[in-house]
Amino acid sequence: MADDMIGEQAQFNQAKFEMERLYELMLRIDRCNIDPTGYNYEMNMYNYEIIFNDLSSVFFLISSKLKETEEKDIIKIKDLLSDCFELLPVWNFYSEENFGNKKDFKKLNKQNWARIKCLLDKFRLQLEELMNTHKIGNPSKEDPRRAIVSN
Repeated sequence: MADDMIGEQAQFNQAKFEMERLYELMLRIDRCNIDPTGYNYEMNMYNYEIIFNDLSSVFFLISSKLKETEEKDIIKIKDLLSDCFELLPVWNFYSEENFGNKKDFKKLNKQNWARIKCLLDKFRLQLEELMNTHKIGNPSKEDPRRAIVSN
């Protein structure tokens, strides 16, 4: 009897931890989306990189509940984004020299950024649809206790 209660408590604590973790990740993603091309000095990377990393973390948190085809679809988007970060730089860096003074600049590559932003949005949208489908972390009319945030 006591072992059953301990097992139920551990399962409840794990589910609560996962919901809190999802909430933290989605909150940081939303904050980074305010200025996705901005540089985050606390994390020492661009906000779009944080968004990608956090979406990947969301994926890893929910992957055990996904069907094989759903998981493969998400992996395709994730891998495509990883390739885009390597092949399509968001920033173009260059230097100019005036009267012996060298100054470094960066310019947003709008075409590359548009492609990456579109894929990031698709990545998030598909994750949120899967979370909703599998009733993970999203408010549910049937069971409001499963919501990430409760009132």
